[in-house]
Amino acid sequence: MFSILEKEINNTVNSSLNEIEYFNFHKYRYQRFDLFLEKKFPLNSSNSKALEIGSHYLHSSILLSTRGFAVDALN
Repeated sequence: MFSILEKEINNTVNSSLNEIEYFNFHKYRYQRFDLFLEKKFPLNSSNSKALEIGSHYLHSSILLSTRGFAVDALN
């Protein structure tokens, strides 16, 4: 699922340089988070909900939603 996030960042025309630099700096943290989700939750977590606080670029929200979580995000 991490590849979906990476493609989203790299292929979005509206991605700012700051967003791309931020993602590249924190890339391994998001990969570890994705591995954690893969191990702890089934692929389809459609009954699960998550609240992401501090979701400026929504990277964690994207990882959660691709696994079926209903995500509410607050910046």
